[in-house]
Amino acid sequence: MAEPKPDWWVDGQRGALLPPDDRGLLYGDGVFRTLLVWDGQADDLRGQLDHLQADCVEIGLDAADAGPLSDEIQSAANSMGRGCLRITLTRGSGGVAYDPRGAGPARRILQARGLPGCAGRPVTACLLDTTAGGLGGAKHLNRLHNVLAAARVPAAVDTAILRSADGQLLSGLQANLFLVDAAGQLLTPPAAAGVVAGRMRARVLHAARSAGIPVLEQALTAEQLECAAEASLSNAVLGLHPLDRVAEAGGPSVWSAAQAPGPVTRQLMTAIPHPLHRTAS
Repeated sequence: MAEPKPDWWVDGQRGALLPPDDRGLLYGDGVFRTLLVWDGQADDLRGQLDHLQADCVEIGLDAADAGPLSDEIQSAANSMGRGCLRITLTRGSGGVAYDPRGAGPARRILQARGLPGCAGRPVTACLLDTTAGGLGGAKHLNRLHNVLAAARVPAAVDTAILRSADGQLLSGLQANLFLVDAAGQLLTPPAAAGVVAGRMRARVLHAARSAGIPVLEQALTAEQLECAAEASLSNAVLGLHPLDRVAEAGGPSVWSAAQAPGPVTRQLMTAIPHPLHRTAS
């Protein structure tokens, strides 16, 4: 039987190994984005690359050497069919300890994997306290607080909503958080709160403003969740996916949906081109 092909690429070489002095491995010195691959096509590729470039600027990573990236992504997508493709750019090798000067060129890493089991359906979540911090919304590689939180998610729920030490709701475990209040306003935590400025988050905000839906980027509390008419999470792989229940970790429910998706969430799903939005409609 033929050996299966590796499902990762390093600088365009399938199955190549990452050197142990790569600064992404040593220090989390890099950025990443994850996109949906549907029927061999990378979804919203131009938008994802624009956000990846902005992330590079945020951490001072010179992405000039990432020119072949678009073609490499398309090639990887063609070989996948359907699934997720993670795009990672690290500062490469070099520099002296933490000092990045002299490092480079940027290293390109692609990794293919399957779709999450909750794709295309409303999800349940629990509230988890976290000490998460942020860096201007950039999707930098240090996601240790997400790793530690994921290990605490009960088996009975799909994901978690992270809550800061002062009680603010930050984001989903791998997604941005949106609430719709009783007045029909769309609420989401600002990037200044330390949440990742996700590509799908930007698309949701654009679609809402284009449709005349009032948008407020503000700190959110558990009390606002309890009073919300709708709640949803967003990321590039799953799109805008509605929540149908939120509970304290290992405790009682604090919110449940009258219907999922609700009317505002459904309107936004209809407005945003995404393969999983089509399958949910």
